[in-house]
Amino acid sequence: MGAEGFDMTGPAGLEDARAAVLLIGAGADDINDFVPATTQLFEHYPESELITFVDAGHLMIFESDAVAQMRRFAVAFFGLHLSGDDAYAPYLTKEYVEEVAPGLGPAESFETLVWGIPGS
Repeated sequence: MGAEGFDMTGPAGLEDARAAVLLIGAGADDINDFVPATTQLFEHYPESELITFVDAGHLMIFESDAVAQMRRFAVAFFGLHLSGDDAYAPYLTKEYVEEVAPGLGPAESFETLVWGIPGS
């Protein structure tokens, strides 16, 4: 969330970091400059997953629909990468993120979920 810090450390600061990473970003973040910071981290970690809430702002963490979506993705990510359960892999695909997840409750929201960086 709010991917920052790459500009302070650069590639050398993350040189030994090899873990799988789940990046969730607010595409309309008015506090963090989402695209450059997130792109740098996304490209640095070969096993990273990036989900962008395109029209969401920095404070989306206080919106119940966003929290429900983030919880789904976190469970799938940790189930796959920490537990090694491949059954979670379909929930971390472009098709699921962009076609299935936006219509899930508690209410249909965030219809502009994107797998990766918007427009790329």
